[in-house]
Amino acid sequence: MSRLLIPKLDELVEIPTFLKKVYIQSQNNEFIDPLWKGVAVMLNNGADTLINNSSDSIWYGNNAHSLFEKKLGYNGRIGIVTQYEDRQSVDFMNKLYRMKQVPWVRISCFVESIDNKICGISSISIDARFCTSLPFDFFDIARKKAQPL
Repeated sequence: MSRLLIPKLDELVEIPTFLKKVYIQSQNNEFIDPLWKGVAVMLNNGADTLINNSSDSIWYGNNAHSLFEKKLGYNGRIGIVTQYEDRQSVDFMNKLYRMKQVPWVRISCFVESIDNKICGISSISIDARFCTSLPFDFFDIARKKAQPL
């Protein structure tokens, strides 16, 4: 079974340009959008830099990082939240292990080629501030447009 990479928001011609602009221009890496497991998101501008220059972003899955790099980066890429660690859970872990983590999400930007289901084994954990929540319809459109790697 192979994986398909979900496209970036600005690559989807089915979504009206004015709606894409609203979401792209409303990105804010200072605050966390309402997030939960299963919500559709877009990786914000700045995600490329954060992921490439930080040891806080963790990749799960075989060659996921290099696959993303081949497909022109992370900024604007659509995905689905497969795990969310909010302020409360992060604060607990920080106290327990004397860490300095911030709220984070695990995002999958891949679907299975056979059934278009989320491919959770290829995902990334990233600071939750670097995601913008999207309507699930956007994800549904993007999932259907996913391309082979």
